Amino acid sequence: MQTLEINQIYNQYKAKVLSSLIYATNDREASEELANDVFMKVYTHLEIFDVEKAQLGTWISKIAQNTLTDYWRKKKLETTSINHFMNDDGIPTLQIAGTLNANDLIESKETRVAIEAAMDKLGSKYREIAELYFYKNKKYIEIAEILDIPMSNVKVTLLRAKAMLQAELQVMYASL
Repeated sequence: MQTLEINQIYNQYKAKVLSSLIYATNDREASEELANDVFMKVYTHLEIFDVEKAQLGTWISKIAQNTLTDYWRKKKLETTSINHFMNDDGIPTLQIAGTLNANDLIESKETRVAIEAAMDKLGSKYREIAELYFYKNKKYIEIAEILDIPMSNVKVTLLRAKAMLQAELQVMYASL
């Protein structure tokens, strides 16, 4: 590939790639670094680009999307399940400098009971996936393997289960 052709590709797609990355990250400096990564990948993989499979702009957009996904994965914060800080009765076991009192314990137990009641109202297919995800801390791929269903079904079903739980909990708390 000639340098002139690579420069043309860079000049033609730079603004589009950079603006989409800035929109996604809300960080110009990080977006510029990501855009550089995108065009390095384009440069290094340009010889395998197949014009019959996709247009150049579509291919570059996909590289940008994948680069952004990698960025978010690296930036993702480590999380810990709240279940690690509760005993079998749902009572918090982590106390922060005396801030936990009897009212907090009652509210915590009431919240757990409300969540369990909302879970009970889910249909069986939603409840099964939600329990594996929330109570057993299983990942999408693990749930898919356990239930022998495609991971895309797990994602969609869990998304719907979360929406149902949220709606049910809003109804429960609105009635208080």
